[in-house]
Amino acid sequence: MEFMMRIHWNGRIFRVKVRRVSHNRSKECFDVMGNNKTIMVESNRPVLLLRGLDKWEPTYRIFSGKFNSPGFDQALIKALHEGVMRYEESMKKDQR
Repeated sequence: MEFMMRIHWNGRIFRVKVRRVSHNRSKECFDVMGNNKTIMVESNRPVLLLRGLDKWEPTYRIFSGKFNSPGFDQALIKALHEGVMRYEESMKKDQR
């Protein structure tokens, strides 16, 4: 899984590339790559999907990378969740 997304934060728009690095039954890891930084984010989304909890909000955790501005991490997590959901919806439509 690889896609581009925009992060709207503090009146600015950041374009980043997202790539799923690993995926197993309990978690999935994403690389979020900007111009000069790479941030790794971990999610428990596969566990929720296996248990049929599709409507639950997954937990995202940043485990590699630093931010200079407070609040950007929440904007990143929100944009990542929306981007992953959009990507999966487009893949479902392509399979039909």
